Amino acid sequence: GGVANAKEELAPAGTDRNVPRLVQKLKDYKQVVELSGGEPLVIITADDVAKTQRFVDILNALDDVGIVNLTMTGFRPDE
Repeated sequence: GGVANAKEELAPAGTDRNVPRLVQKLKDYKQVVELSGGEPLVIITADDVAKTQRFVDILNALDDVGIVNLTMTGFRPDE
């Protein structure tokens, strides 16, 4: 398994919803995992202060490359 930091792969948030560097990194990751006989799994550690649209952009990137195994962590309960 490997660890990637999506922050490194995202362009600054703005009106552009495309994340081509992240999509390419996800494609590469998926290819390596599948060639080794595995199923790609992505873990998103969310930050409550992150922009909701950026979170959706990441989910869309996962969908674009066909990664369906996803775990989300890091959310704080409402206080």
